[in-house]
Amino acid sequence: MDPAEVTSIVAEHATRMAEIGITMNFAPVADLRNDAILEGRTFSEDPETVARYAAAVVAGNSQAGITPVVKHWGIGEERW
Repeated sequence: MDPAEVTSIVAEHATRMAEIGITMNFAPVADLRNDAILEGRTFSEDPETVARYAAAVVAGNSQAGITPVVKHWGIGEERW
């Protein structure tokens, strides 16, 4: 799906979160997929793709009044 669809879906979910009093979402993960540990938790290996989709998640949360928290998984010193 394209980033606009992601924004719409996230906004819908975030609206439901806001309705029950949640104000912050610890998402999205903005890491690059580079090993099996992060498989399924990241958008892509490509930095531009990750940036577009992470921005879409941020926008969807923000539209619903939810504070998004962009995060990463710092696994192993070699990644720092």
